[in-house]
Amino acid sequence: MGPHVSAQCATELCSPIRYFNTRLFCVDTRFAKDQSYLFFAQFVTETHMATCSMSIQTRKGKKNAGDGRRISNKMLQDKVEVEKLIQNKEATRFMQPIRGTPAYWEKTL
Repeated sequence: MGPHVSAQCATELCSPIRYFNTRLFCVDTRFAKDQSYLFFAQFVTETHMATCSMSIQTRKGKKNAGDGRRISNKMLQDKVEVEKLIQNKEATRFMQPIRGTPAYWEKTL
């Protein structure tokens, strides 16, 4: 740790988005000029967003399919049933905040 960093600041966790924003918008421009760093930062932040969205979706996920049937393990192992869930957009709704996914473009357009 440097002389200007307190121990309290070093123990706080921050999200990847906040971390990369701090690095990219600081006075030191070497991170903002490095294209590979920019792509890496985008990859890490989008992976973090996807993971968080999946976690939230798992906790608040629907217990029933669009037609009223209860979603079970057996249903998720059947390819036809999974395709029905995807067509009803129940399986991909959590991906709306992630750029480039079909759910994102459907919401945006």
